[in-house]
Amino acid sequence: MIQTILPLAFLIFGLWLVFRRIRPKPSAPRAQRLGWQVTLLGVFLMAWVSGAVGIIGSEDNPANLMFGALLAMGVCGAAISGLRPKGLRITLAIMAAAQIAIALVDLYWELGVDGPVWPRDVWTATAIFTIIWSTAAALFHRAHKEIARSRANG
Repeated sequence: MIQTILPLAFLIFGLWLVFRRIRPKPSAPRAQRLGWQVTLLGVFLMAWVSGAVGIIGSEDNPANLMFGALLAMGVCGAAISGLRPKGLRITLAIMAAAQIAIALVDLYWELGVDGPVWPRDVWTATAIFTIIWSTAAALFHRAHKEIARSRANG
């Protein structure tokens, strides 16, 4: 029980600290604030699901490490973009594409055949996370346009 709750508590606390540190100013466009919330929700869900029960097969399947690499790619993209909406929209769009690529790799090499509902679990998770990353990318795109419009107007 404690082996599941303790990492989850650290994850929640870590995400709370990240959000407190990088949260947009109250004057930032609403789309930007929502983009961060959707992104952090996706990070939390992916870390929780892939770590607790595993998306590909069981939680012990090493193929689940691809999802950790996906999150690391997002962190690197966010750092390179300077946490600006323009760069974050690109990062999250790439993450959505990479999410689909992970599912295709899993299906091609049959990495999760030991799972009880394979491949439905992989397709379901892929659909959910692709929607999350794409929604966040669209929100950051909207925020970028709002910021550019406000600078042009004044």
